[in-house]
Amino acid sequence: YGPGDNFDPISSHVIPAMMRKFQEAMASHASSVHLWGTGKPTRDFLYVEDAAKAVAQAISRRSSMSDPAPINIGSGRQTTILELARAIAKLAGFQGHLVFDPENPEGQPRRALDIHRAKALLGWEPSTSLEDGLKRTWDWYAQSQTKPKEVLR
Repeated sequence: YGPGDNFDPISSHVIPAMMRKFQEAMASHASSVHLWGTGKPTRDFLYVEDAAKAVAQAISRRSSMSDPAPINIGSGRQTTILELARAIAKLAGFQGHLVFDPENPEGQPRRALDIHRAKALLGWEPSTSLEDGLKRTWDWYAQSQTKPKEVLR
Protein backbone atom coordinates (compact mmCIF):
# COMPACT_ATOMS: atom_id res chain seq x y z
CA TYR A 1 0.00 0.00 0.00
CA GLY A 2 1.04 3.59 -0.41
CA PRO A 3 0.80 6.66 -2.62
CA GLY A 4 -0.33 5.78 -6.12
CA ASP A 5 -2.31 2.75 -4.93
CA ASN A 6 -5.52 1.65 -6.66
CA PHE A 7 -8.51 3.41 -5.07
CA ASP A 8 -11.08 2.05 -7.53
CA PRO A 9 -14.23 0.99 -5.62
CA ILE A 10 -14.43 -2.30 -7.54
CA SER A 11 -10.83 -3.51 -7.67
CA SER A 12 -8.98 -1.89 -4.75
CA HIS A 13 -7.52 -3.77 -1.81
CA VAL A 14 -8.41 -3.19 1.84
CA ILE A 15 -6.39 -0.04 2.68
CA PRO A 16 -7.33 2.09 -0.34
CA ALA A 17 -10.90 0.74 -0.23
CA MET A 18 -11.26 1.80 3.40
CA MET A 19 -9.66 5.17 2.79
CA ARG A 20 -12.10 5.84 0.00
CA LYS A 21 -15.06 4.81 2.21
CA PHE A 22 -13.93 7.14 4.99
CA GLN A 23 -13.26 10.01 2.60
CA GLU A 24 -16.74 9.58 1.09
CA ALA A 25 -18.31 9.35 4.55
CA MET A 26 -16.64 12.59 5.60
CA ALA A 27 -17.69 14.34 2.38
CA SER A 28 -21.33 13.28 2.83
CA HIS A 29 -21.36 13.84 6.62
CA ALA A 30 -22.36 10.20 7.16
CA SER A 31 -22.73 9.00 10.74
CA SER A 32 -21.38 5.51 10.02
CA VAL A 33 -19.09 3.57 7.72
CA HIS A 34 -20.12 0.05 6.75
CA LEU A 35 -17.35 -2.51 6.42
CA TRP A 36 -17.34 -6.17 5.43
CA GLY A 37 -16.93 -9.03 7.87
CA THR A 38 -16.35 -8.92 11.61
CA GLY A 39 -13.13 -6.90 11.76
CA LYS A 40 -11.32 -9.82 13.44
CA PRO A 41 -9.13 -11.16 10.59
CA THR A 42 -5.52 -10.04 10.59
CA ARG A 43 -3.35 -8.88 7.74
CA ASP A 44 0.32 -8.02 7.27
CA PHE A 45 0.61 -4.59 5.59
CA LEU A 46 3.83 -3.44 3.92
CA TYR A 47 4.43 0.12 2.76
CA VAL A 48 5.45 0.44 -0.90
CA GLU A 49 8.82 2.10 -0.26
CA ASP A 50 9.82 -0.68 2.15
CA ALA A 51 8.84 -3.28 -0.46
CA ALA A 52 10.96 -1.51 -3.09
CA LYS A 53 13.96 -1.38 -0.77
CA ALA A 54 13.65 -5.11 -0.03
CA VAL A 55 13.55 -5.98 -3.73
CA ALA A 56 16.55 -3.75 -4.43
CA GLN A 57 18.53 -5.40 -1.62
CA ALA A 58 17.61 -8.88 -2.86
CA ILE A 59 18.75 -8.00 -6.39
CA SER A 60 22.05 -6.54 -5.17
CA ARG A 61 22.80 -9.63 -3.05
CA ARG A 62 21.44 -12.38 -5.30
CA SER A 63 24.87 -13.49 -6.51
CA SER A 64 26.07 -14.09 -2.94
CA MET A 65 23.01 -16.08 -1.88
CA SER A 66 23.34 -19.85 -2.26
CA ASP A 67 19.85 -20.76 -1.03
CA PRO A 68 17.21 -20.22 -3.76
CA ALA A 69 14.26 -20.56 -1.33
CA PRO A 70 11.77 -17.68 -1.35
CA ILE A 71 12.31 -14.73 0.96
CA ASN A 72 9.17 -13.21 2.44
CA ILE A 73 8.95 -9.46 2.73
CA GLY A 74 6.27 -7.96 4.91
CA SER A 75 5.89 -6.02 8.10
CA GLY A 76 6.06 -9.12 10.27
CA ARG A 77 3.17 -7.63 12.24
CA GLN A 78 -0.46 -8.72 12.27
CA THR A 79 -3.08 -5.98 12.31
CA THR A 80 -6.78 -6.68 12.66
CA ILE A 81 -9.16 -5.14 10.17
CA LEU A 82 -10.82 -3.39 13.12
CA GLU A 83 -7.49 -1.82 14.17
CA LEU A 84 -6.93 -0.73 10.57
CA ALA A 85 -10.41 0.81 10.36
CA ARG A 86 -9.87 2.73 13.60
CA ALA A 87 -6.50 4.04 12.38
CA ILE A 88 -7.95 5.23 9.07
CA ALA A 89 -11.00 6.74 10.79
CA LYS A 90 -8.63 8.74 13.00
CA LEU A 91 -6.64 9.98 9.97
CA ALA A 92 -9.85 10.99 8.23
CA GLY A 93 -11.20 12.76 11.30
CA PHE A 94 -14.22 10.44 11.21
CA GLN A 95 -15.97 10.21 14.58
CA GLY A 96 -19.00 8.16 13.56
CA HIS A 97 -19.72 4.49 13.98
CA LEU A 98 -17.93 1.58 12.39
CA VAL A 99 -20.50 -1.00 11.33
CA PHE A 100 -19.13 -4.43 10.49
CA ASP A 101 -21.40 -6.72 8.47
CA PRO A 102 -20.58 -10.39 9.14
CA GLU A 103 -22.91 -11.38 6.28
CA ASN A 104 -20.23 -10.13 3.86
CA PRO A 105 -17.04 -12.13 3.31
CA GLU A 106 -13.85 -11.26 5.12
CA GLY A 107 -11.37 -13.73 3.63
CA GLN A 108 -9.01 -15.99 5.51
CA PRO A 109 -8.77 -15.38 9.26
CA ARG A 110 -5.03 -14.68 9.37
CA ARG A 111 -2.53 -13.47 6.82
CA ALA A 112 0.97 -12.77 8.08
CA LEU A 113 4.49 -13.33 6.82
CA ASP A 114 7.58 -14.64 8.57
CA ILE A 115 10.32 -12.17 7.61
CA HIS A 116 13.21 -13.84 9.44
CA ARG A 117 14.96 -14.87 6.19
CA ALA A 118 14.78 -11.30 4.89
CA LYS A 119 16.43 -10.11 8.09
CA ALA A 120 19.05 -12.83 8.07
CA LEU A 121 19.96 -12.94 4.37
CA LEU A 122 19.35 -9.35 3.31
CA GLY A 123 19.74 -7.46 6.56
CA TRP A 124 16.34 -6.02 5.71
CA GLU A 125 13.35 -5.11 7.78
CA PRO A 126 10.69 -2.51 7.14
CA SER A 127 11.39 1.00 8.39
CA THR A 128 7.91 2.50 7.95
CA SER A 129 5.38 1.92 10.71
CA LEU A 130 1.81 1.21 9.73
CA GLU A 131 0.78 4.53 11.24
CA ASP A 132 3.34 6.52 9.23
CA GLY A 133 2.58 4.63 6.02
CA LEU A 134 -1.15 5.16 6.43
CA LYS A 135 -0.62 8.87 7.05
CA ARG A 136 1.56 9.25 3.93
CA THR A 137 -0.99 7.32 1.88
CA TRP A 138 -3.92 9.29 3.29
CA ASP A 139 -2.17 12.61 2.64
CA TRP A 140 -1.40 11.59 -0.95
CA TYR A 141 -4.97 10.39 -1.52
CA ALA A 142 -6.53 13.53 -0.01
CA GLN A 143 -4.27 15.72 -2.15
CA SER A 144 -5.05 13.71 -5.29
CA GLN A 145 -8.77 14.29 -4.72
CA THR A 146 -8.33 18.07 -4.74
CA LYS A 147 -6.34 18.21 -7.98
CA PRO A 148 -8.33 19.01 -11.13
CA LYS A 149 -8.86 15.99 -13.32
CA GLU A 150 -7.36 16.01 -16.81
CA VAL A 151 -9.82 16.47 -19.62
CA LEU A 152 -9.54 13.70 -22.19
CA ARG A 153 -9.77 14.83 -25.80
